[in-house]
Amino acid sequence: MHTIEPPPDNFRLLIRHASALCVLVHSLYIALFAWASVDALAALNVLSVATHALAFWLARPGGHLRAATLLLIGEITVHAVAATVFIGWGSGFHYLMLPVILVAMLSSSDHKTLKYTIAVCLSFIYLGLDGWSSENEPVYALGNTLESLLRYQNIITLLLAFIILSRGYYNVVTQAQAVLTRQASTAPLTGAINRRRLMEIGRAELARQPRQAQPIALLLCDIDHFKRINDALGHKAGDQVLQDFYRRALG
Repeated sequence: MHTIEPPPDNFRLLIRHASALCVLVHSLYIALFAWASVDALAALNVLSVATHALAFWLARPGGHLRAATLLLIGEITVHAVAATVFIGWGSGFHYLMLPVILVAMLSSSDHKTLKYTIAVCLSFIYLGLDGWSSENEPVYALGNTLESLLRYQNIITLLLAFIILSRGYYNVVTQAQAVLTRQASTAPLTGAINRRRLMEIGRAELARQPRQAQPIALLLCDIDHFKRINDALGHKAGDQVLQDFYRRALG
């Protein structure tokens, strides 16, 4: 089965949206941990905000998209693992790894082996984190109120991430469908509609004509002595003539 991959511009926009969401979320973490007097985690999230801001900048048009993607995936993974080990599975930081797997698979990178490797590694890290958490206590025990706030914030972040990814994938699919439709209904040389599309338009107009009672006109034209152009100047010149003729006919 062939996967539908987003064009670089679509994936660039997805990474920028994801990075912006991470900046917002980690800013909330800073406020939350500062309110709970957990200064070490507040400082860690300051670093996370800076990292995602850098990923947002790298994903700009003309920037380093692959570096931004790896930075985004790496920061979220390290942060999720560190937070789960430090404050426990109940805080919900492991949820943040789930959309990262989708980001890896949606990547516009041509290196499919790398994409699958990253996705598989992230899956094993997630499973390993689950197993570790079931056997070990967190380093720092949060109060029930703070743990609940973190868990719900992480659930909301997970849902927002899935919304962003779903919208991005929808854009990819609709764009790919539009490209395929255009390719199936136009001539590749000139971009003019082909016989198949002409018949579709004709049937639609004939079906509409009895209701609207409007006349229908069809103009046919030909290029005189076109074979002489191909014979004398070659098919490349003939192609240029056809393209120029189509542009003039539209004008």
